[in-house]
Amino acid sequence: MVVTYTLRPIDITGTFIFSSCLLFFVMAWMGYTYFDAEQNTSEEILILKSKSYTQYLLSKIFMLQFFGVLLSLFSTIIGVTCGGFLYPLTIVDIVSILIIHIVFSNIGVVFGMFFQPRIISNTKTSRLLIFLLVIISIFKEQIIKEVAFLKFVIWILPPINMFTEIFLHLHHFSLIKLLMPIITMIIYTVFEATILVTIMKKRLY
Repeated sequence: MVVTYTLRPIDITGTFIFSSCLLFFVMAWMGYTYFDAEQNTSEEILILKSKSYTQYLLSKIFMLQFFGVLLSLFSTIIGVTCGGFLYPLTIVDIVSILIIHIVFSNIGVVFGMFFQPRIISNTKTSRLLIFLLVIISIFKEQIIKEVAFLKFVIWILPPINMFTEIFLHLHHFSLIKLLMPIITMIIYTVFEATILVTIMKKRLY
């Protein structure tokens, strides 16, 4: 993500949306690998302490999402302090950049967890799918323009393309224009987390 800030001059919206997409991929990969970090014995102990498997699953999601918030903060600070922007950076830009990074990281965490071995047992297949679907999610709008009928298939993927549609050709971010994409992303994240927890409860051990 930091590498994207070394390209000068920096286009505010394009550069930071690209940085957010990279963070989406990073957090999706971490979500994919993190869920199986504990051994079964350790996991059983943690579940007993949590008194609820649902609570245990949510705690793992929130833990990784908190780490994503820290990465978002780090990426934002590095980005806004590096200078070299095409246009003057505003307070609204800085707040928007942080919010977009956090939302992308949060949705990436849960999305990546759908490809863990307990859901997709074949490692090669799961890794190929996560790479492919992350790329499709990022370039969803362009793909639909080229192959229109795919919109009936790939609409289910994270709606991160909403940000590129709105801001890619603008010079600055707008909190008002951010409102609908943010609400959509939050609803999507809650929905996919609910589905994930339901699937994981059925596949316990």
